Amino acid sequence: MFEHDGRAGVSTSIRVGEEVFTIGYAVSGCPIAEAADGWLAATLIPAMWAGGPLRLTGSVSPRLYEASATIQDILHAWNPQFARVTVEAEPRHSLSPLGGDVGCFFSGGVDSWYTLLKHRHEITALIAIDGYDIFTDERRQRWQPTLRAIAKTLQLPLIEVRTNLRAFSDRYALWPRYYNGAALASVALLLSARFRKVYVPSTHDYADLFPEGSHPLLDPLWSTEQVELVHDGCEATRFEKIERLLESDLADLTLAHLQVCNKGWERSYNCGVCGKCLRTMVSLRLLGALDRCPTFDRPLDLAKVARSNGAAAAVRCYIEENLQAAQRLGADAALIEALRCSVDGVYRRGPRGWPRRAVNRLLGRLR
Repeated sequence: MFEHDGRAGVSTSIRVGEEVFTIGYAVSGCPIAEAADGWLAATLIPAMWAGGPLRLTGSVSPRLYEASATIQDILHAWNPQFARVTVEAEPRHSLSPLGGDVGCFFSGGVDSWYTLLKHRHEITALIAIDGYDIFTDERRQRWQPTLRAIAKTLQLPLIEVRTNLRAFSDRYALWPRYYNGAALASVALLLSARFRKVYVPSTHDYADLFPEGSHPLLDPLWSTEQVELVHDGCEATRFEKIERLLESDLADLTLAHLQVCNKGWERSYNCGVCGKCLRTMVSLRLLGALDRCPTFDRPLDLAKVARSNGAAAAVRCYIEENLQAAQRLGADAALIEALRCSVDGVYRRGPRGWPRRAVNRLLGRLR
């Protein structure tokens, strides 16, 4: 049994070759489903990486069992190193009643705020997971009270989940490249006694989709007869999401608690210097709201913006969104130049024919 701070818990042992791992979840405010659906979501991708087969104890949703073949087809197409494996499990014949609640995974970041505000009249509870991105006690001491304060203000129950799943899964699948969607699904399925629908906030918009663990192709496939998983928010870019958050009647609440950083927390909500922070700060500055957001407690450093790495496709799209918005809104020339440097990789390699001294002088003008 996996327990934490008096929360109800559930755990299981996983054997991979000669190694045995124990993974578990502790949950507050929600019963835990007894079926093996959550364990299937937690272990299918690691089984594919290890070469399977996957043998489960307990019954599995017929809908999920059938969809597991399609999930494997998608992942194998994305990366042939994920082998198709057999799934051995007992199909569930009797279905439990549907839960009445609609949940939303909520971290306090832009994507989860967007989905929450978009569906605020439908969502009846927030789901927060400790163990996927929150690791240190310092972060936890800031994160938990913040989310509890948000839930209290919105008069929504907060379902808190603590798990050690990532300590196991990181050995067999990249996060978030392949696994984070399955990890979220495992929690939604374990909470299916309460929820009939759970929203999974999107990371990217439809124009910038690429293989990723949480994806509009994959997330709905983890659904069962009891709970539907909905990948939500692909219709809006990250910049558009921030625009809509600022237009909401809850804009002040959102800005007061906006959390986008996995590196800060020891000293503040957001570190203000990592790529996530810089991109969000640029968007807020372009929209005239950076000074209204107390969770960023240091000024925007344009030299750091220029040096930020825009080479990876998963990141480049956000920087290009900001650059296009800056040009459209007539932002100051220094900010536009910093964004161009980031997109073009000026600092990393220098424009052809430019000596490094010239690049450093350019960055100096942006300070």
